[in-house]
Amino acid sequence: MRLIDKNSYESKYSGDDRHVYRGRRLKSEPPVERLLDSMATYVSSALKSAVRKWSDDTAGLLTHVYFETEPMQQIEPGDVLDFRKAQAPQKVVPVPAMKLSAKKMQQAREALSSLRRRTLEAPTKTPADTGPYDDAFLHALEHEDVSEGGASFSGVTAFGDLRQPEIED
Repeated sequence: MRLIDKNSYESKYSGDDRHVYRGRRLKSEPPVERLLDSMATYVSSALKSAVRKWSDDTAGLLTHVYFETEPMQQIEPGDVLDFRKAQAPQKVVPVPAMKLSAKKMQQAREALSSLRRRTLEAPTKTPADTGPYDDAFLHALEHEDVSEGGASFSGVTAFGDLRQPEIED
């Protein structure tokens, strides 16, 4: 049974043949989501966080590995890496969840469902359209045709001293 797949391709830099090796997922293997659900929350959360952090930042990952991990610190090219310097992650002690009555569980589910529904139904607003609006803004809306790409403005805005004023006793 083959557990590793080899995909070959020609390097666009050197023209040499290159290979990418991937583990083959067995039909009997559970999907990733089920695997994550079977892990302790602190493990799956750390794993998801790492994937989010590094999945599209190869340069950042390499910088982290080469300059911020214990085995790589204070070495010179050609030195043998000492992985005994690596520190084990701090063990997280799980906190047992409180036992809730069926009534409390139902109330919690309803509260979460309500929050989810309100979040999905709420109109999304950007800071530009949330106000507050003063009379000058409302007056400008009445007199400007903003339906065709908005009004155009030009000019100079001068700001005074924007530092926090000193408070006198």
